[in-house]
This record gives sequence, C-alpha cells and structure tokens, in this order.
Amino acid sequence: MEYVVEFPFVVVPLREDPLKLLYIGLDTKLRPLEVITDTSNINGQPIIIHADKLTKANEKYLGGKR
Repeated sequence: MEYVVEFPFVVVPLREDPLKLLYIGLDTKLRPLEVITDTSNINGQPIIIHADKLTKANEKYLGGKR
C-alpha cells in the first residue's frame, strides 16, 4: 500500500473532501490498487484510510480506453 502512495500513476483529490486523496498505482507484486489517504491531520502527512484492488469506477482516472 505504501508503495502506491510513494510511486502513484495518478493522484486525485476526492470531490467530497479535497483533503482526502485517491492514489492509483501498482503494489510491489504489480497488482493495481487504489489507496485513499487523509491529509487533514496536524502535520499534513498522509494517513492511509482505505486500500483495495482497483475498481472499475476508478479505472477512468488512468485515461485511455478500457
């Protein structure tokens, strides 16, 4: 999960809460993941609050046709 945050393909602010960011990338086993972080803490460092395999709904952020 941390690898996706360090080396994302795409970072998108969430519409509902711009302090939460959606990271899309590959993990160390080359599986596509989506990770959501919250940066509203006092030092602004991202805290991972959700991680899962990449969903069809978020594939649109990668661009291109699928």
